Amino acid sequence: MASKKKSAAKSKTPVLIEEGSNAEGAAPEANTAGDSAHAPTLADAASGYLAWLDKHGAGDGTLSSYRMELKLAMRELGEATLLASLTADRVAEYFACDALTKTRHGKHKAKATIDKSRRVLRLALVWAQDEQLIAVAPIPATAAKPVKFQAV
Repeated sequence: MASKKKSAAKSKTPVLIEEGSNAEGAAPEANTAGDSAHAPTLADAASGYLAWLDKHGAGDGTLSSYRMELKLAMRELGEATLLASLTADRVAEYFACDALTKTRHGKHKAKATIDKSRRVLRLALVWAQDEQLIAVAPIPATAAKPVKFQAV
């Protein structure tokens, strides 16, 4: 991946793109219930969110780190899982699973590491909701935080 020059005044807060458009600036396609051929998956949300971050100036380190966190989520939740079928209970199970909370050797990960892993999936799901890929982001009540992308 080629390195990008970043503006010194660049904010680390994601910028909300124009309402009613997707990461490419086009109006999102309407999802037809029951039409699994076009229903967005967790992999679609992850790749779309990463593309959105890249387009809006996220650094290479952030993109790499978020990609790793989303790969873990897709491995545990299933990359082909339809967003519409993903529930808050299933996300809560993922948030508590050993793959997210423990190292390969069974030791507990640091709280900051676990929090980051959870935050990245939450942000991707909220992005998918904002992009109308899913009606409501399936965020567990215990993990719900008021997340809204704001213009800077």
